[in-house]
Amino acid sequence: MGVAFEGVILLENRPSYLRFLAISTGLLLILMIPGLSLVLVIFTLGLGFPFLYILPLAVLLQWLLLPAVFLRKAVWRVGFVLLALVVAALLLAVPQPLADRLAERARDDLEPIASQAFVRAGAIGVEIHRSVAQDPNLQAPDAPIQTTPWPPCFDLCERLLTGGDVAWVRIVLTDDKIGSEPAPSHRLFVARTGRDCAAANADLPASAACILMAPDHAEPADLVFEFEETFLWARQRKPGFAQVYGHRSVTARAGPAPEAEVLFRTVQVFYMRPSGLVRLAPGSLGTGDNGGGIEFVRYRAATLAQDLMGAVTGLGLALGPARVPLPKSPGTESNRFIAPPPDAQDAAYVASLLVVGTGEGAVFSEAYRRLVNDWHDRLRWKDPVSSAERGIFCATLADGRLGKMFWVDQLLRKPALECPTP
Repeated sequence: MGVAFEGVILLENRPSYLRFLAISTGLLLILMIPGLSLVLVIFTLGLGFPFLYILPLAVLLQWLLLPAVFLRKAVWRVGFVLLALVVAALLLAVPQPLADRLAERARDDLEPIASQAFVRAGAIGVEIHRSVAQDPNLQAPDAPIQTTPWPPCFDLCERLLTGGDVAWVRIVLTDDKIGSEPAPSHRLFVARTGRDCAAANADLPASAACILMAPDHAEPADLVFEFEETFLWARQRKPGFAQVYGHRSVTARAGPAPEAEVLFRTVQVFYMRPSGLVRLAPGSLGTGDNGGGIEFVRYRAATLAQDLMGAVTGLGLALGPARVPLPKSPGTESNRFIAPPPDAQDAAYVASLLVVGTGEGAVFSEAYRRLVNDWHDRLRWKDPVSSAERGIFCATLADGRLGKMFWVDQLLRKPALECPTP
């Protein structure tokens, strides 16, 4: 209440208030001209940047308080000051829930479909089409999101194979690269037990189950999953409270034909959400955007994450347990850039890859070179390294189809990874 009375005292000097209102409004209109806000920031070496936030809010409050300048009774003025503050807060807060509703509407426009039972007889074959890209600019750190899966046989692939209802999974990477040419790649993954697992990696007990790559038999799949991701650049986005900048979807079809029945479609929309602040749009030298006008200060957000595993379960398919990574190596626990060390299944993937071969030509595709390189990277932090892992590591060095691996020099410094000279 004390602040309100101080505001009333300031409103007593009507001529000064009107002059200040005219000056601040005129300055705001001038700085709304494209390019001028950017010039202000540059020539003040960034010190003028907070002014881009302060000026629009100050002018808004001055205009809301203008009627109080002409009121006579102090009590009325106090009430109007409080009312003006409430109105200003509402004007800045309303766009946030409105943006959330519009984002949900954009998600509905992409036609998500609830999961329905999939009729089958015996174990089935599954095909998964997806992008190699691990980060296609679809990020929303303040919202729960489903990240793009990696490695090729990611958690869905593994859990389908260990659930018992799926005989094989074919991974089709739609934007892989073979040599220097972009091209799709495909790999077949199967669940195995006993000798097959031990032959791939002696660290796997004879009683253990594992997942291995196998020669592709080219049989059509009974069920096809399509992962799709779309990123919209700034010039492609529609103006409004919810500026959608991308979406991610997973569609399940009863077979490889485009006209096959759609069994479910999960959709997640990514959008720029107003934060509750406005500012003069400064633009950016990097993009050639001169700014101009007033804009909401925004941050990245997303609609609720896709419940992909729930949708798959809704088809009637059993899922095996999720693979739990090994604990991070001592000294790396707080470093988010260092992944947990590889386990026996990771080594089995690499070993079976070398046995099955390239599948597409004289060299391995970029995605599967990356699979080996990532295994090397994580192997740097493993201690101790088993003799089986050393054997698989040495086999990757001897395989010319992989080309140069990035972490080899560091790995060769570990005595446990010394390879016999040919």
